Amino acid sequence: MSITITREFKDALELLKHGREHLFITGKAGTGKSTLLKLYQETIPDNSVILAPTGIAALNVGGQTIHRFFKFRPGTTPENVTKTFMQGSTRRIIRNLDAIIIDEVSMLRADLLDCVDKILRKYGWERNKPFGGIRMIFFGDLYQLPPVVPRNERNIFQKGSLYETEFFFDAHVMKEVPFLRIELTKVFRQKDEEFIDFLNRIRENSITSEDLEWFNRQNVARFEEGKGTGTRDYFVILTSTNRQADEINLRHLDKLGQLNPIYKNSAEIVGKISREMYSAPEELVFCRGCQVMMLTNDRNNQFVNGTLGIIQGCDRVGGQVEIKLRNGKVISVGKHKWEVNSYGLHEGKIVSVPEGSFTQFPFRLCWAITIHKSQGNTFENLGLMLGRAFAPGQTYVALSRCTTLEGIKLFTEIQMSDIMTDPRIVRYFERENIDFET
Repeated sequence: MSITITREFKDALELLKHGREHLFITGKAGTGKSTLLKLYQETIPDNSVILAPTGIAALNVGGQTIHRFFKFRPGTTPENVTKTFMQGSTRRIIRNLDAIIIDEVSMLRADLLDCVDKILRKYGWERNKPFGGIRMIFFGDLYQLPPVVPRNERNIFQKGSLYETEFFFDAHVMKEVPFLRIELTKVFRQKDEEFIDFLNRIRENSITSEDLEWFNRQNVARFEEGKGTGTRDYFVILTSTNRQADEINLRHLDKLGQLNPIYKNSAEIVGKISREMYSAPEELVFCRGCQVMMLTNDRNNQFVNGTLGIIQGCDRVGGQVEIKLRNGKVISVGKHKWEVNSYGLHEGKIVSVPEGSFTQFPFRLCWAITIHKSQGNTFENLGLMLGRAFAPGQTYVALSRCTTLEGIKLFTEIQMSDIMTDPRIVRYFERENIDFET
C-alpha cells in the first residue's frame, strides 16, 4: 500500500512528537495508521514503550504484549493488581516512563486498561494521578476487531455491572482524563470512490438492502471450494475460524504433496519465548507449488510482510527456498531470525534487551487465512467465507483488505445479518465529538 505523506500525517506527527496530550489516533481501514506509527517510531523518545493487547499485534510493531510488559498473571484484576509482587526492574522502568503507545486498541479490554492505570499510579513518576502522569497514545479503529471476552466473563461487561462495555473507552480511568482524538480520513488502500463509500457504509452500519444486492450481484462466485477460483494463484480465502483456514491449506498441501517432495523445517528457538510470540509456524511443511505469505519485511526490499508467493523449489544444502512473486520475479529466501526483546533500563534510559530468538523460513501456507490474522494486510484478490463464529467488525475487516471491488469473490451472498457493527461503538462516537480531524 503506497502512502503519500499528506498534511494530516504531518499534523498528526507534530502532535505525537511535540504534544503532551493523551492521544487516540483512529481512522478507517487503509488510512495509514500503521504507517503513521512507524514514522513516529523513527523519532520516538527514549523513555517510551510500544505495547499491544495480543502477541500478533505486538510482533507487528516490534513491541511487547501488555501482559508481558507489566508481568500480569492469569486472573489479574483491577482489584488485585496492586497486591501482586512486581520485580524491582519493572518498577524502575515504569518510574522512568514518559509515554506508553498501545497499538490495536480496539482489542484492549476496559478492565485491562484499569489494571495498567492502577500499576502506573502506584509506580509512575506522578503517583496517584491517572496513568501515573505518563502520556498514553492509542492507535486503532474501534469498528474493527473487538476485545475477546470469554463466555464466563460477559456478566462483567453489561449495563449496571462493573463496566458498561468491554471496550477501553469504558475503563474507569477514562472518566478521569481527557484524550485528544485524531481521525485520519484519507484512504490509501482503495482508489475507487464507489468501493470506498460502500466500505464506509459497512463500517458504520448504514448499509441498505439495495447496497448489498448491488455488491452481491457483482461479486458472488458460487463455486465448490477447492475448484475454479479457489485455486487461482495469488488468491486468498479469508475465513472466520482457524479450523476453516487450516482445512483449506492442508487440503491443497496434500494434493500438491502427491506430486512433489515434501519439505519440513523446525524452528530454532533460543531462550524462553511464549508461543504467542512465535513469528512463523514452529513446524513448517511445504512443497513446490505451495502458495505462501511472507511474514517479514525484506532488508533488500524484495518483499514485505503480507506479500504472496508460489514456492518453486528448495535447496536443502544451501538452505534457500525459491519463491515466485506476483510480478513474475523469482527470489531466494533463507531462514530469518526474529529477535524477541523485552524492555530494560540502562543509565536512566529504557532500552530493548534481547530475551531470545526464533529462526524459521519467513513464510506460512496461505491459500487461506483467518480474518483476524489478515488485519493489517492488503490483498489484490480474495475470497470471503463467512461462518457462524462471527464477531462485529469482521465483514468490514475482511472486505477492506482488498484493493479493488473486482478483486473480491464471495462464496455466498452477504446478508444484512453479516453486517454487525456494535451499537455501543456507534453510541460512543455519537456522544464524543471529534476533537481534531486532520
